[in-house]
Amino acid sequence: MRNADNSSHDGRKMTTYLIVYLGSALLASITTPFVIRIAKQFGIVDTPDVRKIHSEPVPRIGGVAVFVSSVCLIMPILFSAGSAGDGYQSIRFKVILVLCAAGFIFFVGLTDDIRGLRARTKLCAQLAAAIAVCSYGIRIESITVTDLVILDLGWFSWPLTLIWIVGITNAVNLSDGLDGLATGISAVACGVMAVFAICQNEVVMAALMLALLGSLTGFLFFNFHPARIFMGDSGSMFLGFIIASSSVLCTTKTETTVGLALPILALGIP
Repeated sequence: MRNADNSSHDGRKMTTYLIVYLGSALLASITTPFVIRIAKQFGIVDTPDVRKIHSEPVPRIGGVAVFVSSVCLIMPILFSAGSAGDGYQSIRFKVILVLCAAGFIFFVGLTDDIRGLRARTKLCAQLAAAIAVCSYGIRIESITVTDLVILDLGWFSWPLTLIWIVGITNAVNLSDGLDGLATGISAVACGVMAVFAICQNEVVMAALMLALLGSLTGFLFFNFHPARIFMGDSGSMFLGFIIASSSVLCTTKTETTVGLALPILALGIP
């Protein structure tokens, strides 16, 4: 009887994963054309010059479609008690905090896409969001070298985590220079982390990564060369921040070296 209950529970989780991924992919594929139309209407486009490969103005606020499609699928899970399994309550607040901080970064990036911001301003915003995440215990507090050797970082966990989050955020942001590059890299990172979370039975984290992966899948159809829309700072900074923060959050449940190595390997592709 217990085996039957476990099989039923696993079946519900897999159904949830499938709905989150396909739903976000479908929503992104529907939302992106509207974002393209709005961007052209208001002139929020990236104009060609000698340093760019596109010959016509291209909308640059694709991050809006990625943000909306992923958040709309993950939020019902976060606020539906019991729908995400036994590990739901333990990390629910931290995942919501990461999403709020990433949302703040998204709006900073969107402001930069529309009006333009100084690099110093964006860096300060990234640091502020990273500090907010760190202050609620989402930090790299130890590094597991072997089963018997664990390095306790102590106060050094603060600067290390801040450097990690801000560094990954800007790494994804700087990779947004070729059609589909930042989107593809982020999709690989989210996919790898989703598989890892599923194997560790971290349902909430798996759903979050699958929601991001689905939104990127739907968006990629419009971002492949020749791109009809660019992700922009709103998308690349949002994705970089949430991937970095989520990888740190994964380290609270497993070995730090494993949790941090996955995004490094995925983001190290270029």
